[in-house]
Amino acid sequence: MLKRQLNRTLMLLAAGAALTACSAGPDYRRPEIDLPGQWSPKDDGSQSTSTTGERWWSLYADPVLDRLEEEALAHNADMQVALARVFEVRALLDVAGAAQY
Repeated sequence: MLKRQLNRTLMLLAAGAALTACSAGPDYRRPEIDLPGQWSPKDDGSQSTSTTGERWWSLYADPVLDRLEEEALAHNADMQVALARVFEVRALLDVAGAAQY
């Protein structure tokens, strides 16, 4: 009986503490934020990225990264060729899986 009353008291104290922790107080005021009235596509920050252009990695001034990017651009396959290779590999995978049946 004493244990039950102690558990009930602890539960009530925990619930009271949880409810008081959630209140912000009577004097809470939402902070003022200066927001623009309307979004403008000119202010989206895209101008800073367009100045770097296609060589965005040159911002890091890393010769290893420069060499890797140049090599990747030199040996980069056309998008249609890459897509054809994906389809080819999927077909080969289907053929290999068909041997299980």
